[in-house]
Amino acid sequence: MTTRLRRLLVGVSAAVLLLVVMAGALDLWAMRRVEAAVARLEPSEAWLHEGTLTVPAVPEGENRARAFRAAAALIDLAPLGDQRTLGSLVRGMPSERETGPIAADLRAVVDASRGALRVADEARTRSRSNWEGDYLADASGSRVPWNGARTLSNLLYLAARRGLDDGRADDAALAMAAGLALSASVRHEPSLVAQLVRCAFGMQHFGLVQRLLSQTEPSKASLDELARLLAEDREPRPSEIGLRAEMTHYHAVFVRRDVAAPWGFARAWQRLDHARYLETLGELLDIQMGPRPRPALEPPAPPRWLVLTGTAQLALPALYRTMETSDLFTTQHGLVELGVALRRYRLDHGRYPDELPALMPDFIVALPIDASTGRPPVYTREGTGFRLRADALDWGVPR
Repeated sequence: MTTRLRRLLVGVSAAVLLLVVMAGALDLWAMRRVEAAVARLEPSEAWLHEGTLTVPAVPEGENRARAFRAAAALIDLAPLGDQRTLGSLVRGMPSERETGPIAADLRAVVDASRGALRVADEARTRSRSNWEGDYLADASGSRVPWNGARTLSNLLYLAARRGLDDGRADDAALAMAAGLALSASVRHEPSLVAQLVRCAFGMQHFGLVQRLLSQTEPSKASLDELARLLAEDREPRPSEIGLRAEMTHYHAVFVRRDVAAPWGFARAWQRLDHARYLETLGELLDIQMGPRPRPALEPPAPPRWLVLTGTAQLALPALYRTMETSDLFTTQHGLVELGVALRRYRLDHGRYPDELPALMPDFIVALPIDASTGRPPVYTREGTGFRLRADALDWGVPR
């Protein structure tokens, strides 16, 4: 063997050895970074245990979600054709503040689905719920019939609007209460998708409650039922449970990938991606659970050495939208809860209070906040009525 060949072999061996040492060192450092991220999250609560992705079992006869699923199965869409058509027509309706009867074909759907409405009204009286999604296998809970639930929310919305159009305030209030119960039934589902569904259901009915208070005189019993369901759906905040569930699910996915990943630079990069994901989600949770107004959401620049875009970077736009939707839900929910509390106060005292703290604790446990300011909504007396303002929302009750 010539001297030149021996030198070449030594050089190649040294290079290989250096690469092995570098891969091992990077892999070890990445593992330590994952461990540090997990340690930071675990002391406060066992968020990262997959057991948190399950909802306690509920007996069938007590399960509100089961009853809502049964109600959705009874909806008769024959007057329109299918779920998509119904959803499109509901989205195209004038806002709740505009008067005028709903279209004849939509009234026909309400008439044809009386059985579904009766079952949904019974579901409203149940106190526990489990939609029976397999969030361990699928973060979105795709086996849950969310489309059917959305169709039921649309039906309850139409029933409430029809009641308002026909001057039947208490019938309308009960349909709204069932819609709010549908939203509340999702509040413990450990899934980001489920929490967005919850926000959509709740916000669909908030505007109806505003119209109910502004244009009608519902009974004390109706107002008490609306207050009960609004209080039930106040906590936990949608983004809080959604972000935790997202973190837990993908942490478990990363752990399984780590076991199967080949040793070397590929596993090291995967571990760094895992660490960055946990760090980013942890920071978002800190922001979302912290005081309001929260800092502006700006995506962090990825490290220059990270040539490939990591999981956290890809997920951020959707996570930011979820946080903004959750804050809007919280603000709208607070306005409606205050409006119902104010009307209940007036029934008992003959007038509205001068200040919001007078509502506590008999009519509301705690004052909600405007997520854009961190303070309660602005309340003013106007003649015999009142006005509430929060963020870009501004609505009043004339009497």
